[in-house]
Amino acid sequence: MKINRFLNRTRLVSFPLITCLFALFCVSKASGSEKETSFWRLCLKGNYSAAATVGTELGAKIPPYYVLAAVCYQNMGDYYKESLMQHQYSKCAVEISKLADILDIQEKTNKDNSQIYFIRGVLAGMYSGSSSETPRYYFEKSIKLDGKNPYPLNYLAMVDIAEGRFEDGAANAEKAIELKPDYAPAYVNLAGAYWRMEKKDSAVRVLIECMQRCPSVPDKAYQSLVNIISEEVIVTNYANEQVYMLSAPGITDYDLRSEIIDSLKKNPKNYLELAEFYLGYENTIDPSAFLNAIEPPAELENLYNYLRARVCYLGGNNEGFDELAGGLLRNRWDDYRRLLEIGNIYYEIGHWDDAVEFYEAGFKHVDPIDSWYKLKFVSNIGTCFLQKGEYEKAEEYMLKALKLYPDDVMTLMNLGIVYYKLDDYENSRKMFGKASKCETTSEQDEIIERYLNEKLK
Repeated sequence: MKINRFLNRTRLVSFPLITCLFALFCVSKASGSEKETSFWRLCLKGNYSAAATVGTELGAKIPPYYVLAAVCYQNMGDYYKESLMQHQYSKCAVEISKLADILDIQEKTNKDNSQIYFIRGVLAGMYSGSSSETPRYYFEKSIKLDGKNPYPLNYLAMVDIAEGRFEDGAANAEKAIELKPDYAPAYVNLAGAYWRMEKKDSAVRVLIECMQRCPSVPDKAYQSLVNIISEEVIVTNYANEQVYMLSAPGITDYDLRSEIIDSLKKNPKNYLELAEFYLGYENTIDPSAFLNAIEPPAELENLYNYLRARVCYLGGNNEGFDELAGGLLRNRWDDYRRLLEIGNIYYEIGHWDDAVEFYEAGFKHVDPIDSWYKLKFVSNIGTCFLQKGEYEKAEEYMLKALKLYPDDVMTLMNLGIVYYKLDDYENSRKMFGKASKCETTSEQDEIIERYLNEKLK
């Protein structure tokens, strides 16, 4: 039986750029409604924080506003909320054929506003059919109207870099940073331009400055730095009473590592998140060096101990892991995404009750709109009860999970196993049949086939 996972830090093998991930948006026919009018007024004034809140509320009734809210969240540096809005929108089948007409109306109404051309440029970059003009046209027009707006400058830098105009891209990213020194995506694009111009040291310097100056940093900044400064190293871990070796990215230039440690201590949140990114590869060497070199401020003590707990787990120190993990619950930590990871570790080592305790603790703090993590917590609690042989409770939680997302293949498969254990072969066959119609991995296909063609035949 498998559990649903959602890792905080993901891996990337190539040097990335901050890319425009925004899907299409449109306004409803009732474009004169008070909230929609308020949204556009706030957005066009560049008040992204307030616009994001209104856009999120509108998205519940008019799903395309989730995507526009994502634009706002990205611009205000809340990158998880950005991805959350994207996920909400991806679940909705929305007719967007009137997008061009709606944007034309907004452009005519706000023809002297830099923001509307910035938005149109974003959309033109994603969907060529949404406009007859190029992204460059819109970004340059936005900049002409307001040369002190950092956002179109940064997007124009992306267009430059994509077209191989690296020096122009670097210049536009530098202008964006000058106007907004804590604008993290501009640093990532500037580093990308330097990297393509084979200026590795400059790229590293810019990414470190990004982590020093910006209160919130996208994963792409960490990914980029790791990709540039790391070599493949062999790591030995002892998790779950097993000894295994693996290849992982690591810092082999110890002088550089010391320099990064000294530089990033000034922003301990980003410092700890960089350590966490290396932990995502199961590299404990560099994270240990980072953690041993800092005394975290009180507000980051739980994050610090969470990382120490993961290092203990990978190092085979289960007693240390238990103590540090328990402290997170005693402190009533509300970081539900990381509480899920601790629950997943307890699941891996077969401590079902401890796993359930962390899943339940995390579920209490889930953002109300975050259906993705709600699904993970509820489904994983059900899987723990399945492992414990408490099949009725397992069924209860898995049915709740399927109400959140009916096509979650892991939940469908595990519920199929629950019904098989309860001798309810009809429902078991039904669950595996539904799972077979979902997007699956080869391993899942083998399990589904074994149940449908052997055990349930």
